[in-house]
Amino acid sequence: MSNRQLNLLFKVIKTMMSVLIALTMAFVVILLVSDQPWDAIKGFIGGPFTSVRRFGLIFENAMPLLFTGLGCCLIFAMGCGQIITEGAFYFAAVAATMVAISGLPLPGPVLFAAACLVAAIAAAAVCLVPMLFYIRWDANLFVVGMMLNYILLNVGTYILNYHLLDPDFGYPASYLFPAEMKPTVLIRGTYVTTVVFIGIAFVILLYVFFYHTKWGYNIRLVGSNPSFARYSGIGIVSTLLIGQTLCGAVIGVGSACELFSRYDRFNWYALPGYGWDGILIATLASFKPQYVPLAALFLSYLRTGADLMSRQSDVAAELAPVVQSFMVLFIAANAFLKGTQQKLRVKQSKVRQKAKEAKKV
Repeated sequence: MSNRQLNLLFKVIKTMMSVLIALTMAFVVILLVSDQPWDAIKGFIGGPFTSVRRFGLIFENAMPLLFTGLGCCLIFAMGCGQIITEGAFYFAAVAATMVAISGLPLPGPVLFAAACLVAAIAAAAVCLVPMLFYIRWDANLFVVGMMLNYILLNVGTYILNYHLLDPDFGYPASYLFPAEMKPTVLIRGTYVTTVVFIGIAFVILLYVFFYHTKWGYNIRLVGSNPSFARYSGIGIVSTLLIGQTLCGAVIGVGSACELFSRYDRFNWYALPGYGWDGILIATLASFKPQYVPLAALFLSYLRTGADLMSRQSDVAAELAPVVQSFMVLFIAANAFLKGTQQKLRVKQSKVRQKAKEAKKV
């Protein structure tokens, strides 16, 4: 087994053990605090599979996580830890709403595509701001992104209140989206729509971009070894800008897809939280786009199960954030299983050395 295969094997083992440990700790908590522990565990594990509607919730909740997770893979592959994805997701929905209710005389699918395009452009522009501050003034990406999130929230709220608001509706929300632009429902009784195919297409495109284009290689090299990338003649600034722009575009499309799949009007008066979740998904996927769908589905399954558990038992739904927090802690812990991995490396090295000596003889 090569070192590359060994590293991949241990990443898989580390992730699976982190999940198992986190779930075990969750079950212990349930046993300690619940008067109906087995009903709670049953609802948590099996609840999402008890009806078509509940099963559909897994895919519905996974779609925004998929897009933000893909976007965060791009950001963290460049070695840029930042949280601008939250504000970008929100502001892209505002931009998509402006197109959707603009009254443009376009067929439904074309209007949907136009709204997604404008959302992608808006989110890409938003994501570029902290990177430009970083490149020009060496600003802290995390701080700039965090501050910008709340600026975008207030700007978006202003646009909703003074330009998009439907005064005849019962609570603050935009005008109704045209019915003909809504994505087609795939599973009756759920909000699982053709957006699923868009998500799959983006996973494939990002995978090809990451591992089969020079731009993807440049992004990964800048993130893993910026000094070597600079000495190799790779344009650091242009690479960062390309990666940041693509990140925003992916998140913008995901925001528009989420909005038109599950809402009839735009009524977000708070940051939706999907940007923060994207960081979690990217971490669970080891910042590899091909693993993002699995991470998104698993986290969505956990949250759906926790929500159903809270309705059917005396255990609160807040158990899900506890589980996901423990998973991230173990996955992000570099020392977790490192000793075992090093022992196997030494053993593998000794085996290879003996094989070489045997060939010489």
